[in-house]
Amino acid sequence: MKVRRKNILYILILIFLFGFLSNYDKLKESFIKILNYLSWN
Repeated sequence: MKVRRKNILYILILIFLFGFLSNYDKLKESFIKILNYLSWN
């Protein structure tokens, strides 16, 4: 579980970079989706 959590952090950083470079609104949407996904698990 701990290793998987670290991987999720790296994915969050990648999504943040891609979202920041392409579109800020897309970044917020995907970030909220991931937060919802993490809160359910």
